[in-house]
Amino acid sequence: RLGLERRFAFIMASADYGMRKPHPELFATAAARLGVAPADIWFIGDSLLSDVDGALKAGMQAVWYNPYGQPRDEDVRPTASIADWDRLIEMLEEPETV
Repeated sequence: RLGLERRFAFIMASADYGMRKPHPELFATAAARLGVAPADIWFIGDSLLSDVDGALKAGMQAVWYNPYGQPRDEDVRPTASIADWDRLIEMLEEPETV
């Protein structure tokens, strides 16, 4: 409806795989479909447990989008945390980050 489909290589729904995030196999399947090693993927998500923990367990870099400054669970350590999208762009432009 919004014409965004051309911006994505594919759309993946967890219901099609019989599992839900944070199951790391979902993340690994997406990486395989992209043809990219998990270690070379930066996954960005707003849920520390569903997004960040799942991506980390699949071997990806995980950026926690945390605009409201929620406290971090000590057991989940994102690669980075950002409060706004401008910070993500800055991170990606820093040579030592990527």
